[in-house]
Amino acid sequence: MLTKFSLDQDLFSSQHLLDETLSVVHEYILENWNHYGILIFQKGSELEYRKKIKDLPAKFQNKWLTALSHSPKQELNSTWNPYISYKDFDSICTLSSIFETGITEDTISAELCNNKSTSRFKENPPFEILGTGAVSESVNFTESRKAATTDIAAGTPIEDIWIKRFSALAKIAKNIIICDRYIFKRTLEDTAKGYVSTSIKKFISLLDNSTEPYNITIISDGNTKNSQTHYEVTNYFEQKILSSPPLKTKIKSLNIISCNELDFQKTAHDRFIRLDSHVYQIGIGMMIFERHEIPTTSFTIKRKELCQTTTTETYLRQNREWQKTWS
Repeated sequence: MLTKFSLDQDLFSSQHLLDETLSVVHEYILENWNHYGILIFQKGSELEYRKKIKDLPAKFQNKWLTALSHSPKQELNSTWNPYISYKDFDSICTLSSIFETGITEDTISAELCNNKSTSRFKENPPFEILGTGAVSESVNFTESRKAATTDIAAGTPIEDIWIKRFSALAKIAKNIIICDRYIFKRTLEDTAKGYVSTSIKKFISLLDNSTEPYNITIISDGNTKNSQTHYEVTNYFEQKILSSPPLKTKIKSLNIISCNELDFQKTAHDRFIRLDSHVYQIGIGMMIFERHEIPTTSFTIKRKELCQTTTTETYLRQNREWQKTWS
């Protein structure tokens, strides 16, 4: 789960951000954004953010510009007013359908929070307003950190897992990498047993229909080139995935790569799914999307720079047995 948050236009006039000695406030906002948040902003307002960042002390400007370029963000056609124009907390809660956390300058947040505090939270749906002096009190970012580091409990429905841990990031991702040594084998086994749904089908079906189609790469053990397994795997994707209109519409390009068992043992023992720059490391891998009840499994979400997955992907691509691409 990533927290969808908004930065009010008056945020950058906050004394907490203009004080060169208060690095911790900048670090908290930017760290949570990079790892656990998605900036929600109005169409055309990114340029305004860049202008306001220039008003910050020079030592912080590059950090903010880097975040604006590389941290998760989503531009919406929806519009909303500066926070100061909302008369109270109830009125600004009408924005809860757009974002979950709003961050603004302290005097504005104090007014919205009835001057008792510079932060306020409500449930159902979760929504909060934070002043810069209270960003560490964020309930939503705390929940996002927990979701990124908490194991999956046995019996958790995959739909709940998707909504809480995948959905927000999947809506803005463009590139998906799945690295799971067993996914080709288990897909063929399920198909041979007559099961219509496989982990691959389920995963693609959960992807959002309203976004641009995805570039999907799947790396697994599909035996050697021209083997029977090679034929069966490519045939499965052509007949069961790409020939299915509901699934095909979500795919811009599909790239499947086969690597041998020893290379997986050497560099890719841990199974993972990468959505752009965020890596999902899952103990049982794509099995969480299979038809049976999910067992307890380890689960983490990390930025790719904190993982070895880039090295793993490069090695497996360079040492592949075979590859098939559809675009």
